Amino acid sequence: MMDELTAVLAEMGLVPIDWVTASKFAELTGIDEHKL
Repeated sequence: MMDELTAVLAEMGLVPIDWVTASKFAELTGIDEHKL
């Protein structure tokens, strides 16, 4: 799962440090990051 997530984030131009930001964004928008 983590490799899959890493690949998706890489395609989106995100790096691991952005995971926290993505999680916070998901919280604020009500989007489940696992469904992105």
